[in-house]
Amino acid sequence: MSGICGIFRRDGYSVDPGQFDGMMAALRRRGPDGEGVWRNEAVALGSQLLYSTPESKFENLPLIDRETGLVLCCDARIDNRVDLRRELGLSNSNQGQTPDSHFILAAFKKWGENCPRHLIGDYAFVIWDNAQQQLFCARDHLGARPFYYFLSENIFAFASEIKALFAIPQVPKRIKEAAVADFLQRITDNTHETFYRDIYRLNPATTLSIQSERLSTQKYWQPDPTRRLPKATSEEYAEEFLKLFTEAVRCRLRSAYPVGCTLSGGLDSSSVACVARNILAERGEKLHTFSAEFSGLPESDLSKIDERCHQQAVIDQGGFFHHPYRGDLLSPLQRLPQYLELMDEPFFGPNIHLGDEANRLAREQGIRIMLDGMDGDTIVSHGYERLNSLMYSGQWWRLIQEVTQIAKRLGVSRKRLFKTLVLRPYFREPVAHIYRQIKSTFRPGWNFEPIVDPDFGRKWGLHLRTRPQLDSFKRPASIHVRYQVSPMQTTALEMVSCLATPFHIEPRSPFYDRRLMEFCLALPAEEKLQDGWSRFVLRRSMENVLPKSIQWRSDKGDLSFGFARGLRSFHQGELEKMVNNPNSFMAGAIQRKVLEDDLAEFLADPIAKADNSLDLYCAFVIHSWLKGCKLLTGQ
Repeated sequence: MSGICGIFRRDGYSVDPGQFDGMMAALRRRGPDGEGVWRNEAVALGSQLLYSTPESKFENLPLIDRETGLVLCCDARIDNRVDLRRELGLSNSNQGQTPDSHFILAAFKKWGENCPRHLIGDYAFVIWDNAQQQLFCARDHLGARPFYYFLSENIFAFASEIKALFAIPQVPKRIKEAAVADFLQRITDNTHETFYRDIYRLNPATTLSIQSERLSTQKYWQPDPTRRLPKATSEEYAEEFLKLFTEAVRCRLRSAYPVGCTLSGGLDSSSVACVARNILAERGEKLHTFSAEFSGLPESDLSKIDERCHQQAVIDQGGFFHHPYRGDLLSPLQRLPQYLELMDEPFFGPNIHLGDEANRLAREQGIRIMLDGMDGDTIVSHGYERLNSLMYSGQWWRLIQEVTQIAKRLGVSRKRLFKTLVLRPYFREPVAHIYRQIKSTFRPGWNFEPIVDPDFGRKWGLHLRTRPQLDSFKRPASIHVRYQVSPMQTTALEMVSCLATPFHIEPRSPFYDRRLMEFCLALPAEEKLQDGWSRFVLRRSMENVLPKSIQWRSDKGDLSFGFARGLRSFHQGELEKMVNNPNSFMAGAIQRKVLEDDLAEFLADPIAKADNSLDLYCAFVIHSWLKGCKLLTGQ
């Protein structure tokens, strides 16, 4: 991932060269392949470049258009280059030497501030328009490329990492206590706020235009829950899905270096790996795969987490260089200080140490592109919302059939599943929702996580962000949209990309392709859930691509067992020290007695009390973050 930064003096004063140089230095590890700077008196833009695609080796940023005076700085991969070349009337000569930045600048020259609507890919970019004395900023549809900014009456500054903003003396380094409360509550539904006051993210699918006395933002994309695909057969839907999915993988294979892929053995990562393998085989190349194994865990845990047979089923098809590694021998929090230094703020990622090891091994192979199957569950949808439609349309017999088939696939009682998927959401939950709403009104904070101090939570408005919600009577497509563009997606993408930067690796997630997301949302409900099979369209499209044992598997490995064991085995002393001697801020944010009880129960039986591990993890992350940086608190 490349790095970008910049300063715009809204007051007309000249940019301080020393401050800007400090920003560039803070981002230097993101750009091992060169840096570029453009300045005028009131504006400075900078880029730290990481080569990834073949065309990126011809990149020269910031890109200056001599005709219009536009200046572009970007961290971007544009995937619809063929369509854009045609729509923009660009020459077909030297296609392999045209960097993605040229497509962005040409799109802005034709469509102006509406250009992001026409761009498919992962990007964060800024364009200085000298004629308008305006800085235009844009971020991709889910926020795969980070973009942080600071805004005051006198200055606007942006960067790929928060630490670069702290090179500017005007940017305060003050903690936002409400963000800490949300983190301890495990609320991750904010893509605009950070853990620091006056520092913000540019929301995904959003543009920001700023002049000396004016600022405006605009949302340029949102999935449409009312859109429906033309009527077709189930086979035709699967064919179209495979076409779009293959293209989503293909455009993410555009690389000047060997390509890797994480392979858990689940449906999503295996689908990405096998499609990528087939595409690379056409070029005479092989795909590197990286898989965590947990063979040292007790047999009782291993049966719930072990994916080796599924990983091997994929590898046995051929076309791979496989790199397994022992996940059970890795310490979950060993590199937490380094992770926090990279991220600049707390993050929720109990199993990131597994991805970290995969990135380390990938770098040894000269890999700079790492594919993954991140959250195909959500993008395609398990489809259980279909039960909602069957119930409301009076198709009770079909509803019973589907619940029966789901119970069969999952190996659970039909009666129990019917209660969980039908009776509870449509009969019990509405009543419970009313009760919770009333209770929240008279007892704000009653539903805080046990470790959160009630006074701390209420002081920072946590009770206003934990108001109960009810999905039972919402249209399935509306629920699917909410999950697709959940802030959790952006948070995960930011975390994965940032933690890959020390290895000079760019993560790429085919399931997050905008075209694929829109297609999955518009699919009929029965193509998401059919005969008890969730993600039915994906399974059907993978015929003759995936091993049958994976194509039609109904279970998946549970990494929580490995995390819980590792947390106790490697970090018991650190957890005890944190609980027994919390810093002054933590002492006011948590209920120490609850945390002490959580720790005692967890140490006695980490598997039975696996939920406690997440409370302990969140508290330890906040504790370590506060320990590693000096922050000012208070209003």
